Parts: sequence; C-alpha cells; structure tokens
Amino acid sequence: MMVRWLPETKSTIPPNASSYVGVGAFVVNDRDEVLVVKEKSGPAKGRGWKLPTGLVEQGEEVWIGAEREVLEETGVEAKFEVLLHR
Repeated sequence: MMVRWLPETKSTIPPNASSYVGVGAFVVNDRDEVLVVKEKSGPAKGRGWKLPTGLVEQGEEVWIGAEREVLEETGVEAKFEVLLHR
C-alpha cells in the first residue's frame, strides 16, 4: 500500500489498512493423504473438517504465512511447493 498523508497532522491510517490476505494450505503426504483440521473455536467450530487456513501477517510472504498457519493449526511442518489461485 502506498500512502501520502497530506494534512500537517500525524497520519491516522493504520498499517495494512487496505486489505488482509488469507491463505489456505492443501497439504498432501507421501501416501497421498490430505491434511485437514476441525476448528476448536471461532465461527467454523463444529462445522466439520476443513483445510488449514489463516491470515498472512503484515510484511510476511504468502508462502511463509501458509507454512506458519499449517504449523500453528496442526503441529505439522509443511514445505511450500506451489501457489494456486483462481
């Protein structure tokens, strides 16, 4: 995000104010098993199985955010291979 604050007062625009980037990780092991999770809290609690997901932190690369979210949600150290988008 590029911003130029014009008033002579301190900028009140928060960092990363324009958007948040979310990631979801499709993790497959050498036996072609897919890693899924069940949420223990939040809006997805009790809604069944889902892929590990989360938000990329400010200044964090998308692939690092995906690996971090998998580790945080599952304890599994995954290695990023490819970015899929639609």
